[in-house]
Amino acid sequence: MVHGAVKYLFKILGSLALVLLLAAGAILWRLDRGPLPLGEFTPYLADALNDPNSPYDLQIDDLFLIWEGGDNALELRATGVHMLQQNGTPSVVLPEASLQISPHALLRGQLRLRGVEIFHPFLHLQRDP
Repeated sequence: MVHGAVKYLFKILGSLALVLLLAAGAILWRLDRGPLPLGEFTPYLADALNDPNSPYDLQIDDLFLIWEGGDNALELRATGVHMLQQNGTPSVVLPEASLQISPHALLRGQLRLRGVEIFHPFLHLQRDP
């Protein structure tokens, strides 16, 4: 016979699994309705991508998560991407850029890129005299 504490543990684990499934469904439903703004995570992403030993500083204005449904990749789209030199002048300005991420790899705990897309890039190259 199963002990009462074990039954209680299984009820808690079942409830937790149900809550996680409902949360995942809610997130997928929200993504299906349109881009999900991730503005509050933008500084964390910029900090993670910036190298303290690099002479450049990466700045990102805004961030969105996009999913077009089905087997399509999740898309992390950034707007206002600026690569600044130490003196503050921009070297690279990307009005919009996106990273396409494989949803199947995410389910396996891996981050696998399907593609990178850059919209309307501006690159200023200057040769030293």
